[in-house]
Amino acid sequence: GFLFERKEHLAFGAVMLAWAGCAAYFAAGRTEPELRATLRTIAFRAFVAAAALATVVAALGTYVAIYKSF
Repeated sequence: GFLFERKEHLAFGAVMLAWAGCAAYFAAGRTEPELRATLRTIAFRAFVAAAALATVVAALGTYVAIYKSF
């Protein structure tokens, strides 16, 4: 049960990181060139972290489904 609960929290984190990356990427287009590179780097890192969390969530979901079916 606790593993399933953790999976839900990680999924929420993945969605929030994806939104943060999206916001940083689109904000980069409207800023000065010095800040543009920093915002794009932040966006890239947020997207990578979101993808990593999504992979962990998928693995945990599969493990929970195999271990205990409803």
